[in-house]
Amino acid sequence: MNKMLSTLRLTNRQYLSAVLSVPQDFSNHFCKFLQVSIIFFTLVFFISCDDLDSLNIQNTTETGEHEGSIFILCDGNFSLNNSTLASYNFRSSNLNTDFFQTINGRKLGDTGNDMQRYGSKLYIVVNGSSQIEVLDARTGLSIRQIPLFNGEISRQPRFFAFWEDKAYVCSFDGTVSQIDTTTLEVEKMIKVGRNPDGIAASNHKLYVSNSGGLDYASSLSYDNTVSVIDVKSFTEIKRITVGANPYKIKADSYGYIYVISRGNYKNESAVWQCIDTNTDQIVATYNMAVTNFDIYGDIAYLYSYDSAKKDSWIKIFNLKSKQVLRENFITDGTLIKTPYGINVNPDNGDVYITDASDYVSSGDVLCFNQAGILKYRIENVGISPNTVLYMGDLVEKAVVPDDQAHIDSVFLYRVLDYTPAPGQFVGVYPVYSEGDLKESMRVKAENSLKGEPGGTVSLGRFGGSLTFAFQNAVVNASGFDFKIYGNAFKNSSEPGIVEVSADVNHNGLADDIWYELAGSDYSKTTTTHNYRICYYRPSLLKDNVFYRDNQGKSGYVNAYYPAWQGDSIVCTGTLLAPTATQSDTGYWILNSLDWGYADNQPNKTDLSNFNIDWAVNAEGQSVHLDSIDFIRVYTGVNQNAGWVGELSTEITGAEKLHP
Repeated sequence: MNKMLSTLRLTNRQYLSAVLSVPQDFSNHFCKFLQVSIIFFTLVFFISCDDLDSLNIQNTTETGEHEGSIFILCDGNFSLNNSTLASYNFRSSNLNTDFFQTINGRKLGDTGNDMQRYGSKLYIVVNGSSQIEVLDARTGLSIRQIPLFNGEISRQPRFFAFWEDKAYVCSFDGTVSQIDTTTLEVEKMIKVGRNPDGIAASNHKLYVSNSGGLDYASSLSYDNTVSVIDVKSFTEIKRITVGANPYKIKADSYGYIYVISRGNYKNESAVWQCIDTNTDQIVATYNMAVTNFDIYGDIAYLYSYDSAKKDSWIKIFNLKSKQVLRENFITDGTLIKTPYGINVNPDNGDVYITDASDYVSSGDVLCFNQAGILKYRIENVGISPNTVLYMGDLVEKAVVPDDQAHIDSVFLYRVLDYTPAPGQFVGVYPVYSEGDLKESMRVKAENSLKGEPGGTVSLGRFGGSLTFAFQNAVVNASGFDFKIYGNAFKNSSEPGIVEVSADVNHNGLADDIWYELAGSDYSKTTTTHNYRICYYRPSLLKDNVFYRDNQGKSGYVNAYYPAWQGDSIVCTGTLLAPTATQSDTGYWILNSLDWGYADNQPNKTDLSNFNIDWAVNAEGQSVHLDSIDFIRVYTGVNQNAGWVGELSTEITGAEKLHP
């Protein structure tokens, strides 16, 4: 499957933790408070009836508080193309966990990192997809996608700043792009330091934190500078030395910039520093390991999270007096398992803190008033929610009820077999629970994929397979016959071989002859037919997995062995040549093949469609099939892409193209 180095399942935060050599307490995104302490105590003592009501609903999405909606941007998992934009409507108490897809009919993309509103538009950074998604803020309809690529290589955009009708985006490739917010065109681009990981605007200047994080495994140390860019000339005028590995950076209303520096995890600790934008000098350094923060008036809300210790704190800092105002923001005993994002509602000072849980299951949004008392909790909003924005003027589009009979006749209907090979997300998509057996995991895979595309099933390394069927046979008509949905996008493909079979003996079982659909690389000399590999169950499931193949190779793979499988897993089929390559900057490119493979090309193109006429027999000879009843997909590449991890095909659904 994809993409990772650590023994934990990979999310955007975990990907960056691996790349930046950061423990998994690394956070992805990130008030006016009470003017004097007596006001705080007054609020705590004289809680209104409305506040008491809100406390009683902390485990439900019912709020009944005010009008409007909130948008919630969720990372998803890196390279799984499952980032989401959720919305919660306060009037209807309706949570739409994939609002973007509902409104726009397509997925948002891979790892949404940042979301900000500027005027009538909503801007979203989609890091892995290397796109800037621009939406109408009132409707959620996509206005434009702005690609950020250097040729075929993703620039990996990270965060926004806005200044005088321009949007500025820092990207991991060491650039800052200027986008006109009227034409939505990229006007200019400038080089800054290594792997910029934050940007802020103040006093007619941009401040960009240069992390150097992608060089963690090289002989180079982390970067430790903040680039200062003059907005008018769009030139870098200075670099300010800060702590190692700088990250989130924000401006207050007094002409100061605050930046998190994460340290080098060896002999340099994390710090939070203050820069005067008049002198561009550091004026204060605070020995606090801040993970993320947001600013509201005179107040900064700071949190720190250490996943290794399962320890966190949330503090209030007075920007005027430059002192910690309160060591513990939360005053009612509410516990947050994994703090991940923090945002303040500029309209009323409510503080939204997101809980990422375990980074692979859906997280929650918790809303606190300025006294640190929980007002409400919205559960299961998406995977790793990172940014929350209040949208008082959102007009939600009505959703037409689904025609279930049509859905059943068109989309994937049954999963007959699910046999994954070892992989990073095996046991996560779908989730394995202790006691699950092969049949219960098959049912989970079916529940995830049945109907309209949206769920995800991971097949693991080479040979891991999924066998499925539609409600009725797929007739071999003119042109493409069916589509298989994956999560491939530009520079992130994990090709899967597709086979088909007809139920010749009419027993309803997939036990007749299978035929491979010969894709673009079927006849290449780099393709190995009749490949066989055996994976052996390790003593401890967390250990590396030993393998042996029929090419005389053996060794270990860093992947999870499916807990519900036996002592070994034997996979046979066509082995494609490695497709992933590494650029000079260390970025892995998961190249796509021309056509004929699952999870290889974007779903919206015909290149994810399949034609039964491509079928060949075991000798490679073309065969004609009037119709087929069963389809099998298995991972076709046996490759590990460094910190990205193994290539593994993912399936998110299937559709008949001529019911």
